[in-house]
Order: sequence, then C-alpha cells, then structure tokens
Amino acid sequence: MGVFRRSGSRIRLEDYAVESFPVTAGHDDKWLENTKAALASLRHRAQLTGPVVLVLPAHLVLTKLVKAPPVAAAKLRKIIQFEAAQGIPYDLADVVWDSVIASEETDGLMVLLAAAKLAAATSLCAAAQAAGFEPRLILPAPLATLASFRLTPSVSDGPTLVLNLGERSTTLLLVEAGRFFLRTLPFGGNGANRQIASRQDGGREEAGTANAAEALAARLTQEITRTVLHFRRPGGLTPPAHVLLTGGGAQLAGLAEALTGRLRVPVGQLDVLAGIQIANDAAPGGATC
Repeated sequence: MGVFRRSGSRIRLEDYAVESFPVTAGHDDKWLENTKAALASLRHRAQLTGPVVLVLPAHLVLTKLVKAPPVAAAKLRKIIQFEAAQGIPYDLADVVWDSVIASEETDGLMVLLAAAKLAAATSLCAAAQAAGFEPRLILPAPLATLASFRLTPSVSDGPTLVLNLGERSTTLLLVEAGRFFLRTLPFGGNGANRQIASRQDGGREEAGTANAAEALAARLTQEITRTVLHFRRPGGLTPPAHVLLTGGGAQLAGLAEALTGRLRVPVGQLDVLAGIQIANDAAPGGATC
C-alpha cells in the first residue's frame, strides 16, 4: 500500500507499508480472507487512512478487446453497451464493468472491456471500509500494469511487451506508441514463487530453479507468439522489440535469460521506481530517486 501525491508532472511516493500473503494463498481460494487480514494489519500498524484506489487481481477480471467504428461519442457508448452485453458471459446486473479506448485506427477504435463479478468487487470494498479506508476506484490489475509502464522512462524505442507474472495469472501487455493490447493468461508464477520462497529458505537446489525458469519460459513463449499473431492481424501490431518483466514470478532466477534465448529480444525488469519520486522518510535507509 502506498500514499502518492502529484509533484509537478511526476508522482511522489510519500509513504508505504507492506503486508505479505502466505505463499499458498493463491491455492486455497482464501484471497479475500487474506486481503481482509492484510488491510486490517496495515491500518493498525501503519496508521494509514483515507480514500484508496483498489487494484483487483487479474484472475478476477475479465478483459475483452472489441472493435468499434469511428462514430460520435453518444453512438459509441451505445455500441460499447451492446458489445458488453454480448461479450461478457454474465448478466450485466451481476457484474461491474467499464471500458477504455486501447487504440485509434483509421478504420475505427479498439475498445477494452473490463468486468468483474459484483460480489467480488463488493466484498473487496467492504474489506477496505472495515479497515478504515474509503474506496474511490477499483482498477483492474492489467490497467495498473499499463499505468506503471507509462510512468517508467522508456528503455528504448519500439514496441514493448510487459509480462506481469502474478500468483495465479499472467498479464501480457503489448504497448506500441499510444496504443496497447492485452491478454490475461490463466496461469501465473505460482510455481516460480514457491521456488523463490524455497530458495530463500535454503530448501531447493539451483538446478530446480533453472528447470522452473526454462519450463515457465517455454510456456510463456508459446502464449506470446499466439498473442502477437492474434493482434497483428486486426491491429497491425509490430512484434515487440524488447520485453519487461514484473510481478512476483519475475524474480525467478534465470527466467529473463531463458526468455531472451527463446524470443531473441532483450529481456529486462520493469523499474517502476525510476518513474516516481520517493520522499526521504518513505525510502528504506533514506534512499531517494
């Protein structure tokens, strides 16, 4: 949890606090229970209060890209409403949903629909309110990843693929100039996270970590290839010139090297802190950016 303020054209981190979930939290459907406990602990320990933006994990969010013709705003809203009713596999009364323009082409728009079950969103807001926070916005994790990337100074020219390796899902975010395409994969870095935790405890050998990195890289490469080909046809997307990793699974030793070997493009880490200012009293050891 972080406290941010605008400082000119940049974002400034004023304060933060961290509460870790159990490593097995993603495997026993106790995500909400652990979230409630974490929020209560943060409120008590860090004395943070006030309005909050909540980020909903990618595995709880349905995203879908739809194409819309270049029409007036009022008509576009009706088209998006129709596409939501057709493309979201639940009654719209049972979900919360919104949309954002992902790209503008000469022949129309690509619109991202994002939806979550109303029960999940309501429970998350209730957990935040019970801990003393006032939810103002729920942001899907893939869009939070996009916001983080846009805050980060560009590593080089050309289209970028950002991989956010969560516990239960992986976000593939393709960004090129002012447009983006994204896809959520139904697997995450859970095995990688267990490898990391075991290595920190001294319980696993390096060979096991290397095998995990190669296996994850192979699976990701297949999905990346499919995704780029899928979006290349309707959107004219250029293959990524480089890849940035983030999320818990990105810490897996050897993963960046394994992906570099398979994708034949540079692979690095998404340095979110490079794009924000950090208050002296918020940085460990007085470090600043």
